[in-house]
Amino acid sequence: MSSPRTPRLRVLVVDANPNVRNLFHARLTEQGCDYRGAATRDEAVRLYDSFRPDVVLFDVEAVEVGSYEAVRRLPESVFSQRAWLVALTGRSREVGFDLLLAKPFEGTALDTLLRACAAATLTEFD
Repeated sequence: MSSPRTPRLRVLVVDANPNVRNLFHARLTEQGCDYRGAATRDEAVRLYDSFRPDVVLFDVEAVEVGSYEAVRRLPESVFSQRAWLVALTGRSREVGFDLLLAKPFEGTALDTLLRACAAATLTEFD
């Protein structure tokens, strides 16, 4: 049985591994999300302003700087537009992120997280 579709969200995935980005691309577009992928923090910053994502999934272990430093370096527009910052990690906690999606994770966990972000975005940030 397939899971219910997630309301349309703009999702930016930041992961150095192209195979991981491809998997997210397939899963997120299947869920009706607009997807963009970045391999580096600098690429993510460039995409952020033009794409204006609702959710940023950030693999803190696969990107060139640590998670706290990466979040600190994101442009002020990240915080004024108020995207959900989600750490993708095998660790139990990451500083500076709104949510954590611990690896490895089931597809249903991603779906649940996106639905929660969509619901909060629709009610709190419109």
